[in-house]
Amino acid sequence: MNNRQKWMLGGLAAVIAVWQVPGMVDSMVFAPASTRQDQIDTLQQEVTRKEKDRQRQRKGVKQMAELGKRSLPPDPIIAEAVFQNWLTDTATGVKLTNVVVDRPRADNQKKENTYFLVRGEVNGNGTLGQVAELLHELQKSGLLMKVTSLRMDAPRREADPNLKIKLQVEAMALLSSPVRTTMWVDGTAPGPLSETKLAGPETFEAISKKNLFVRGYNGPPKAAEPPPTTPPAPPPPPPPTTPSTAEYVYLVGSVIRNGVSDAFLYDRSSNKQTVLKRGADFKAGGMEGKVIEIADKSVTLRVGEDEFRLDLGKNLTQMVKLKKTEGS
Repeated sequence: MNNRQKWMLGGLAAVIAVWQVPGMVDSMVFAPASTRQDQIDTLQQEVTRKEKDRQRQRKGVKQMAELGKRSLPPDPIIAEAVFQNWLTDTATGVKLTNVVVDRPRADNQKKENTYFLVRGEVNGNGTLGQVAELLHELQKSGLLMKVTSLRMDAPRREADPNLKIKLQVEAMALLSSPVRTTMWVDGTAPGPLSETKLAGPETFEAISKKNLFVRGYNGPPKAAEPPPTTPPAPPPPPPPTTPSTAEYVYLVGSVIRNGVSDAFLYDRSSNKQTVLKRGADFKAGGMEGKVIEIADKSVTLRVGEDEFRLDLGKNLTQMVKLKKTEGS
């Protein structure tokens, strides 16, 4: 092999080496570094995502705590009682008259196992300005509540008449709200959430000024009416009825004293106990009748013409009607 051939062979080897070296460098140096950087970027994105999830969870826990302060108590019976008292105090506080608040009713069906609703109704008399003030007081309390219906009637034609008012509301009770026997967690109304935008007092004042119940011209005078005749005396009013609380009255036990069996009914809504004695009359939960029999774990009661068995731990609405025996 002469020198010229050696030089050509060496040049060819150099070209081949130059062509292969970049690929070798890329696969041995740059590719692993690039793969490592991709892994680092993926880990950083995962850390960022988890941190955002933790922030959302912390924010959610804080929001639920704030909502719990503005919720009714989680016990349905307590929620009904404190809601009724609060509605009464708020209505009388704005100087409505003849205020009557029907016993609110809690919805037995839990929504998504998170909350239940309590519905109440306020009846009374007052001016439109007092009604506007009542709505403002309900709003600024912060209670998780909405007005579902408001009816106002003007029985007489006069300036700024005294209206007959019927207000229906619906409040929320969160199951996660702190257990308590009072309306508010800290003893006072917490007010609305900071991010909640509410109507200001000037909005309710504007409603009062634009009173559509203030009447002006009512048409030409009516023709003279004949002298009134003495109407017949109205029938006497029906006797007042006691509201039924039968669903809250439970058979809680029985004892034997000197060979005589006694049983006990307990009214959870009023915290009252009724003693049942065989052959004696009873009156509880808006229901009355006679005690027929007292057993270890049940009693037999006669209500009207029918007989019922009430088992231990059941309330009066869960009584079992007994079949009438021949000759009874």
